[in-house]
Amino acid sequence: MRTYRLEQSDREITSHVGVALIGAAIEKYTSLAQAIDQVLPKRHGTPTSDMIKTYLGIMAQGKNDFQAINNIRNDAFFNQALGLSHQIPTEASI
Repeated sequence: MRTYRLEQSDREITSHVGVALIGAAIEKYTSLAQAIDQVLPKRHGTPTSDMIKTYLGIMAQGKNDFQAINNIRNDAFFNQALGLSHQIPTEASI
């Protein structure tokens, strides 16, 4: 997982800033992926832990429904910041 350095800047902050912090916190302070995937394993497709991380990333942007996934589905930064192992699922696949 990529590490990020926080520093003061005059640049505008985007909605993705929270996603990087959420991803780092999940990776460093939890065992979310192992715990969730042991209880709810998937035989194929997107792991359950990736779906939960995706939803947490959406919530970090101030959105509360999975329809918001359509706007960030092809965003490489979102995927990388959360450490997702598969492509972000579509709204319909959830």
